[in-house]
Amino acid sequence: MFQKHGHLNIRTHTDVDWTGNPNDKRSTSGYFTLVGGNLVKWRSKKQKVVVLSSAEAKFHGIAKGITEVLWIKKLIIEIGFPPQLPSQLKYDNKAPISISKNPV
Repeated sequence: MFQKHGHLNIRTHTDVDWTGNPNDKRSTSGYFTLVGGNLVKWRSKKQKVVVLSSAEAKFHGIAKGITEVLWIKKLIIEIGFPPQLPSQLKYDNKAPISISKNPV
């Protein structure tokens, strides 16, 4: 059941299990998305590539989360309910921020 919270703000939480599968060493990305405080989508999936570090795995997971946020934001705007605040993407690692800030 959706509950009315007075807003349609988008918030996505992501997480990654780095090399979680002992057989093929691929990481598993997962995320869930809230719109207006209501859960609208969740997903977990093995990443298509084998990464060399947990930071790289997190970066791939965050990219999936950003794609989801942009898709939902576009959908909400198209049906006539633009979000009032910027969308939020939450994750549990600072390494991807450091990577994205370093142009090298």
